Amino acid sequence: MIQENRSIIGIGMVMKRVLLSLTLFLALVGPTIAETKLTKQSIQSMLNKMTAAVNAKDAGKLLVHFTPDAKITLHVNGRKMVTTPKQYQGLLQQTWAAAENYTYKVTGLKVELAADGKSAVVTDTTQESATIGGQKMTSVNEETLTVKLVGGKPMVTSLEGRSK
Repeated sequence: MIQENRSIIGIGMVMKRVLLSLTLFLALVGPTIAETKLTKQSIQSMLNKMTAAVNAKDAGKLLVHFTPDAKITLHVNGRKMVTTPKQYQGLLQQTWAAAENYTYKVTGLKVELAADGKSAVVTDTTQESATIGGQKMTSVNEETLTVKLVGGKPMVTSLEGRSK
């Protein structure tokens, strides 16, 4: 009788260890498993990381979410500028280096997933304000991002921003 109880207890301990190991494995490896379809949650997670990077004024962390060949088009004061992620990184670094009291806010976020789950269109409105050279500046932009599943994760393949 005592032997049977020890066997049952032993099996219970083994099961707990297996479940703990499996839980730890999934917690550590799960996030690195490639996605086969975009989800609103995976896109929102990427957007949250992008917003955190902008608020930290870290262009490098922002642009890891862009494909190297992403097309960035900015419409500012009636002028159109098309740039690459690398060029955009330099522009952001210059601007943020000169900016004091920088704030960034995103509103009106909408995510439209393609039926095949391989791409999505994200629209939002951003508001940035900063003091540059002693002058307070504010900009409001309507943005459209195209997001595609690349290497199993959401990546921005194009960004179009229009100042209001």
